[in-house]
Amino acid sequence: MILVILVGIKNTLRAISQYATSRYAAAVRAKIGQNIMTQILYRPYVWYLNRKSAELQQILNWSNHISVFLREVLRTLTNVIVIIFMLATLFLYDPEVTIPVMGVVATLS
Repeated sequence: MILVILVGIKNTLRAISQYATSRYAAAVRAKIGQNIMTQILYRPYVWYLNRKSAELQQILNWSNHISVFLREVLRTLTNVIVIIFMLATLFLYDPEVTIPVMGVVATLS
């Protein structure tokens, strides 16, 4: 019964963290995209004559790349925190079983 409750708590926390992570990454993407657009729009006309449209598109896509990278870093960090929380809970519940299991998992990883 405790395991079912822990899995439910884990899934709830994961859903909340994924929502917050996605929302934060989208906000960062919007801010970076706005800064990039501002920098591009205030360039002199001669600057545009020396650039290709694919080059401008690549510059604009940087906000997407940064957003995806940030989202994955935050998702990984969240997963590590959840794993630490679950291992700490298992350790508090039954340390005699948790320590050998953690040793086996650590050697297999």
